[in-house]
Amino acid sequence: MAIIATGTITIADLSDGHSGGRNYIRNSKNMIYEDRHRVIEDTAHANTECMSGEIEVMDGSIDYALRMSDFNNITYRLDTLPHINGEYIYSVWVKPPFDMDVKLNVLGLEQTFPLESDDGWTRLELYNPSPTSDYVDITPMYSGTASGTPYLYFYESMLELGDVATDWKPAPEDTEEAVNDIQTDVAQLMERVSNAELLVRSDHIVSTVMESSVYSTDVSGRIENRVASEVTQRNNAIDAAFTTVTQTYGSTKDYVDEAKTNIRFDSDGIHIGKSNDPFEMDLSNQKLSFKDNGNEVAYISNQVLSIQNAKVLSRFAIGKFAFVPTDTGMALIYIGDEN
Repeated sequence: MAIIATGTITIADLSDGHSGGRNYIRNSKNMIYEDRHRVIEDTAHANTECMSGEIEVMDGSIDYALRMSDFNNITYRLDTLPHINGEYIYSVWVKPPFDMDVKLNVLGLEQTFPLESDDGWTRLELYNPSPTSDYVDITPMYSGTASGTPYLYFYESMLELGDVATDWKPAPEDTEEAVNDIQTDVAQLMERVSNAELLVRSDHIVSTVMESSVYSTDVSGRIENRVASEVTQRNNAIDAAFTTVTQTYGSTKDYVDEAKTNIRFDSDGIHIGKSNDPFEMDLSNQKLSFKDNGNEVAYISNQVLSIQNAKVLSRFAIGKFAFVPTDTGMALIYIGDEN
C-alpha cells in the first residue's frame, strides 16, 4: 500500500474559513511511493497496475503524476483513516485524455464527476459533512470507443477537515519523514571531523584549525575535502596560511586539487601570494609592489605608477586627451573633463 493515512484527527474550531487545512493522506502529491507499480489498492483486481508518469501540471512545470490505466470500472481505495469525526472535504486534480467519468467515495459519500478532455487539468472537490466510513475510493469509468488504452492522471490528492478546500500541502508525517530521510542520508554520505591545536616552542607559536569532510559520490567513489588555517607567530613576523585540499576518488580517475594562500606580516610590510602561482604582492611603507617569479614588474610609490611593460586594450588617457586604437593604427582624441 503506497498511500497511507495516519495521525489522530482532532475536531477543531472551523469558524475561521471553515477549513482545517491539514492533509490527512500521506504520499498524496502524485500518489506514488518509491516508484512502485500497483501503488493503490484495487478492491476488484489485485494485479491492475498504476504507474508514475511525467506530465505538464497546472503551473506549466513537469512533475510526476499517478497514471491509472486498464481501469474499466475498477475501484482504487486509499488506506483507511483513523478516528473519523466531524466534516471533511476531499480534493484532487485530474486530467483525462478522453471524455469520461470518475466516481469518488469520500468517507461514505459518493459523487460521479463528468470529465472532458478539452478541459485539461480539473480539480474535483467532494464535501462530506457526516462521514459514515473511514476510506476514500476512486473509480474511473470509461465506456467510449476511442482508440488506445484509456488512462487518467491524478495529482495532489488531499483530505482536510472542514468544508473549504485549500491549496495542496503534504501531510505533516510526510514532512517529518522527509527531514528524517535527509538527516539519515547526510549521516551516511558525510563524515566531518574538526580539530584545533596550539603548538608552543621557545622561538615561535603555531595555531592550527582544520576541518576534514568525506562525501560519497554518485560514481561509487568519494570526495575528501580538507580546509585549514595556520598562523605562525615569531618575534619578527607572523605568517598566516589558508589551505584547501580536495581529493576525489572515483571509478574514472583520481585527482588532487590543492590551493594555498600565504600572508606574511613582518617589519618590511605585508606579503601575499598563492601556492603554484608566480604572482606576489608586497606592501611596505614606501610602495605597493607586484612581483612575477620574484621579479618586480610594477609598483606604486610617491603617487607614481611604474611598470616594466604595459598593454592597453581600450584606450590610454592623459589629462583631456586619450590614445585609442583604430583600424589603421592609433588616434589621439579629445575627451575633455570626464568624471
